[in-house]
Amino acid sequence: MAIKTIICDLSDVLIKGIEGIESKISKKIGVSEEKISDKLYMFDFSPLWLGKVTEDEFIHSLLSSSPQYDLSITDFKQMIREHFIEIEGTREIYERLGSKYELILLSVNSKEWVQYMENHFDYERLFNIVIYSYDIGYVKRQKESFRYVLSKYNLNSEEVLLIDDSQRNINTAATLGIKTLRFVNSNQLKKDLERLAI
Repeated sequence: MAIKTIICDLSDVLIKGIEGIESKISKKIGVSEEKISDKLYMFDFSPLWLGKVTEDEFIHSLLSSSPQYDLSITDFKQMIREHFIEIEGTREIYERLGSKYELILLSVNSKEWVQYMENHFDYERLFNIVIYSYDIGYVKRQKESFRYVLSKYNLNSEEVLLIDDSQRNINTAATLGIKTLRFVNSNQLKKDLERLAI
């Protein structure tokens, strides 16, 4: 079946997410990137993604678990926001796709980060439908997130394509019959879309 709808990712596809922020933190506090990564990415982000805690509450909990890291909540928030940069080439691809297909943004994110990114990057207008994890109560590693989209908008999974940078999300969507493309960079995405005649 031909593709009619494309589910698009935001973080690390259109706008750089928090991955890599350990470099900024390392320079600020003089702790190795490896140690920061081990702590940061082992921490449970789910309460933030699902809107159960505010950004300030989440960062307070994260920093409290590592009292040796001399960082304030304000410093941490500033570093996060400085890390949000648009990824070159993706906007143009989304704009082209939007002229032919229904585009749905499905993003695992926090309310505060979304507010900042939308104000600075004006990206929501690229999509017909915008869905965030904190609105639906699921993250993309859960099948329920994709089931929600398929059911809510009466979509046939065989007519849906997912573009995402996470292999875990790709695998989850594929189990429901959704076609997938893993994002590496915008040039590779162009080639992958051409290969599928999209």
